[in-house]
Amino acid sequence: MSFKIKPITKVILIVGLLFLAGVGAALALSPEERAASDAVRWQKAKEIAATNPYFDSDGDGLTDEFEWIFGTDLNNPDSDGDGHSDFTEIDNAYDPLSSSTQKFPQKIEIDLKNQRLFYLVNGVRWREFMISSGKPSMPTPTGNFQIRNKAELAWSKNYGLYMPYWLGIVGGIGIHQLPYWPNGYREGSDHLGQPVSHGCIRLGIIPAAYLFERVGVGTPVEVY
Repeated sequence: MSFKIKPITKVILIVGLLFLAGVGAALALSPEERAASDAVRWQKAKEIAATNPYFDSDGDGLTDEFEWIFGTDLNNPDSDGDGHSDFTEIDNAYDPLSSSTQKFPQKIEIDLKNQRLFYLVNGVRWREFMISSGKPSMPTPTGNFQIRNKAELAWSKNYGLYMPYWLGIVGGIGIHQLPYWPNGYREGSDHLGQPVSHGCIRLGIIPAAYLFERVGVGTPVEVY
């Protein structure tokens, strides 16, 4: 039996074969070649950041430095054409090069020495916030943890205060917004950058809400 392939079918087959060939070539990269490719991308990002760290060619809110790091199109605010800007997708931990709803890996790093919290998206430090960790007599524990529970407003029986945007990590220790007391008094933002808490990691008003909205139970937390 013989049959003819319609012209449009031929085009589809050719495009499909070319696509598979490209995917195959990408998958065929050795670990060394992938590392070399990543190194080139990071070096280019550093060069751009050194020249103008805030330059944004396509005006999507994502600097050219991050465009290079995430591999997005510097001249297209929506690289994957799904109707969401590259910035919006990365800011919500989605892949800007895919319409998939699967999220990028997320992580929180807490630098006690420099009183900083870093929010990582796919291994990249995406956001940095000033914190207030435990005072010397009540130090914040170090180590590798994960978010165990969340609550928009937690209550501390021990200290009689409210802790908005609670992210529990170990025991009674968690990450939360600057606390406030029943009388309405709130811990001042001037304490951020200083280790004065009872062991928890305190964040400013906006950063705490931002982080709470983006991370879930199970998110890795490294404190050092």
